[in-house]
Amino acid sequence: MCGEPMIEHRTGVSGRAGGSRGAGRLRALAVAGAALAALAGCGAEAPGEGTDPRVVVGAEGAVEFMVTPLAPPAEGPNDFRLELRQRPSREPLAGAALAIRALMPSMGHEAAGAPGVEEIEPGVYEVTDVVFSMSGTWQVRFRAEAAKVHDEAAFDYEVR
Repeated sequence: MCGEPMIEHRTGVSGRAGGSRGAGRLRALAVAGAALAALAGCGAEAPGEGTDPRVVVGAEGAVEFMVTPLAPPAEGPNDFRLELRQRPSREPLAGAALAIRALMPSMGHEAAGAPGVEEIEPGVYEVTDVVFSMSGTWQVRFRAEAAKVHDEAAFDYEVR
């Protein structure tokens, strides 16, 4: 269904089924619900909970970020593997300066402390001690800069 246009079928001149105002509202809610369900199937994703890798093209389109939690995100310190590739060449982005921030948008605060970062092979980084202080949805933001390449991406994680 992704990529297909949504077709709305109308009845009558006014677009209301059966001519009643209540039925028209009910129909509008049904169409809105179907639209949301269609969007959910087209790439909207829930916050990550496990250790599956997640890939995002950065906001500038210059870098592909692949982030893999080394364990399911939990309260306390968390470690991640970050792979960076230049676009469109897909060459590893080696020697990048990284800025990493974790924040809990619903509470309006950032995680305490600065995570550790070590490049373990060209374009592959181990990020350690990303501290989630409580359960809930956390966003981890990565910013990478190297030579003339800079980009950033954010990943949401559900901490239990």
